[in-house]
Amino acid sequence: MALCPELERSLSLLQPGAGRARQQQERRADAAPTPMVFMCAGCGRPVGDTRTWGSVSRTAVPSCCAVSTSAATPVPPRSLPPCLLPCLPPQLRPPASPRTRGGRAPSSPESADGMITQLAEKYSLPMKTSFSSARGFFIQMNADCSTLPNGQLPSEFTKITKMKNTYSFTSADLIKMNERCQESLREIYHMTYLIVCKLLNEIYEHIHCLYKLSDIVSMLDMLLSFAHACTLSDYVRPEFTDTLAIKQGWHPILEKIAMEKPVSNNTYLTEGNNFVIITGPNMSGKSTYLKQIALCQIMAQIGSYVPAEYCSFRIAEQIFTRIGMDDDIETNASTFMKEMKEITYIIQNANDKSLIIIDELGRGTSAEEGIGISYAACEYLLNLKAFTLFATHFLELCHIDALYPNVENYHFEVQHVRSSAGNKEKIAYTYTLSKGYTEEKNYGLKAAEVSSLPSSIILDAKEITNHIAKQILHRQKSTPEMMKQRAAYQLAMRLVQTARNSRLDPDSLRVYLKALKKKYEASCPTPGKNYEQQ
Repeated sequence: MALCPELERSLSLLQPGAGRARQQQERRADAAPTPMVFMCAGCGRPVGDTRTWGSVSRTAVPSCCAVSTSAATPVPPRSLPPCLLPCLPPQLRPPASPRTRGGRAPSSPESADGMITQLAEKYSLPMKTSFSSARGFFIQMNADCSTLPNGQLPSEFTKITKMKNTYSFTSADLIKMNERCQESLREIYHMTYLIVCKLLNEIYEHIHCLYKLSDIVSMLDMLLSFAHACTLSDYVRPEFTDTLAIKQGWHPILEKIAMEKPVSNNTYLTEGNNFVIITGPNMSGKSTYLKQIALCQIMAQIGSYVPAEYCSFRIAEQIFTRIGMDDDIETNASTFMKEMKEITYIIQNANDKSLIIIDELGRGTSAEEGIGISYAACEYLLNLKAFTLFATHFLELCHIDALYPNVENYHFEVQHVRSSAGNKEKIAYTYTLSKGYTEEKNYGLKAAEVSSLPSSIILDAKEITNHIAKQILHRQKSTPEMMKQRAAYQLAMRLVQTARNSRLDPDSLRVYLKALKKKYEASCPTPGKNYEQQ
């Protein structure tokens, strides 16, 4: 069970030496050696300084009297700005300064605000305090050049920049104050780092409890999600057999984002019927259906209820998918090369207990090569007992069921609807899965008509398609010899299937074989007649 991501990420940073190189570098920079002033606990006089580099243990502190060095206490620098005092531990804060009647501490000359106030009174100029991470504290003033003595700022100010009527500048004393502020900040960061290191040393002993807590929270979150899904949805409890059977199943994610409930469909795969070829027009629902089956399989195996009226699953050791038509610029792989890499991985790693989902194969090359690659890949996968669903636009693949009895053809139905004017015909998608392969012709052109493609291009495409189809039909004229070979091949395949799978008694088998003989004789060509392959 995966741990809670946020807590797991935090725990990984608590490990000794953990963290990325940049984070470790930042921690080392924060822990830069900073002078720490110590005073003797016995006489109260300064006894020197020591430098520490990210270690909780301190070096020996010189003492002027017989007092343990552990009693020495660090004191902050004399020039620590008032704005940084709340960040210090109580033992490092100086005595509180007296307050005025209004309860607000007066501006100290040693503070940036007090220093700029004195400069404003000294030169009678409207100065104000500003701060930026790059410059620190600096002075800003909105004034015209004519209001300045001799049209220039006093020589005490340096790094003068002007934008319209706004002057930005600083002074030597203010630069020194910024340096003291940075030194004090580094000292605070260093002390903070020491405190955090001490805290982590205490947490290391109990870090296993935090990992256990993360595991329990993750498990509780998963069980709560399962309970929420099975209580508030029409999901059913899955069964585990040697069959993948889903009655009226639907896509769980599409149900949440769609305005209405998705169309439900059935799925049935067994060891004797483990390869399904799915065809249908574009946008008819093939990809959604394939993703739905994969999601239902995952939901069942992790212990969740499944969106269906009834469902039975075979335990899948792996789920392989080849979905999408994108290239990969990082690996310099084109669309076709990425297809080949994905199908190669599936072929090399699939076994008899796998679930394989393939949505389009061979679309990145010519039609002839794509059909050849798809056909060969199907024949290889048919040698396995893996459950395979293969969606394609190559209708030539549908005839593979004549060679392999474990292949089934399904298609998504569409309806043809005429417009109110009666001069145009549109496709209405039913998203319903039916047995057999699709008989739709030129559905790509019909889908293009729905888009905003100009009508002139659609008409030209139809004319070119019809012309190419006539040429192909003319080339596909069959000779009597070809017809006889095809009939003999089909007869041989049926005889092989009968020998492998027949359970008929002798009399019924004799009747079946006579019927095959009559069908073969009817398929043989009659001399003197021309035939065309339909």
